[in-house]
Amino acid sequence: MRFRVDAIAVIAVLLCAVIVVGEVLTYSQVHHYDASAEWNENTVDFTVSSSGSDRYDAVLIDNHGRVPVDEVFIYEDETYDEYFREASGVSTPEYTDQEVASNDYTKYLNARSFDNVSSGGEEGLLSYLTGSASPSGKGLIVTSYALPSSVYDCTEDCILVEWLNAGGTLYWMHSEVGRFYVDEHGLQWTDGPSILLGDAYQNTSGASAAESRIENGFTEALCLKDSHMRNALCVDDVPGSIRMGYSVDQYASIAGIPFGEGQIFVLSGKYDFDLTDDLAQLIASGITVSSEVVSHLTGTVTRGTVQSEMDVVESKTSILYVYVGGTYTKYGETFHGRCV
Repeated sequence: MRFRVDAIAVIAVLLCAVIVVGEVLTYSQVHHYDASAEWNENTVDFTVSSSGSDRYDAVLIDNHGRVPVDEVFIYEDETYDEYFREASGVSTPEYTDQEVASNDYTKYLNARSFDNVSSGGEEGLLSYLTGSASPSGKGLIVTSYALPSSVYDCTEDCILVEWLNAGGTLYWMHSEVGRFYVDEHGLQWTDGPSILLGDAYQNTSGASAAESRIENGFTEALCLKDSHMRNALCVDDVPGSIRMGYSVDQYASIAGIPFGEGQIFVLSGKYDFDLTDDLAQLIASGITVSSEVVSHLTGTVTRGTVQSEMDVVESKTSILYVYVGGTYTKYGETFHGRCV
């Protein structure tokens, strides 16, 4: 009888161990993903690998000569909580924990093999905007409603405006673009149009939910998700602008406008998974205001590698963006090629 009891106890312990191991394998990162690409005269050949069974997407993008972003800085506003209530009294900012958002954006970009990401407060921001001869290929992510006056003060000769004119890219979320700044006297703002937006304008009092999907290839190809329309941008009167994602009335959940040699992208909505994922897709895929989706392939890769090819376009700046997981992207990789 004693032996039988001991045997049952041993079996119970083994079953518990199997369950624990199963949970560890389920919730830990055990899958492996990879991709490669080779540019030829008329095609780009690519492979996608997965140790599991996953959807993959391959998106061929033509940037028509405009340089994509390959480095970003995330501004973490150290005065955010101090002035948020005051800003909310005159505008429509969506509350965003600066450090948490910065960490999440970094993580989501890293998952797409975009590792050239840094972050910091006012000192780091000033250094980033003034630290190189050319801002071409550099991006700035702003999740605050205000910038420090050392880089932006609603005037045309401030550092941020000069940086954009010279080729920098600004990604703005969760608030009105360029309405506020903070100086030694506190929060300051303009009651007129933002000098950053020109003829574009934002949805600060209209519908908060999208009614339709923008059908120009980007939304489907990049699995864009966010459809919350607060602070969405209308770019109907801006030459050279771009729209993607979802819309209500004339507003787009993701919109971009040229600014000198640079560009500004505005993403609408609250800080959540959908917005975070959309931003990571936008940046990692190399989208610019001049971008066009040339081709989009999707399929399934199951415990191995699949190979395929896409016809290339006659452009000097084409990009192939390959990602795994569809709506819930697990891995991505971008390949730059010179098409003949």
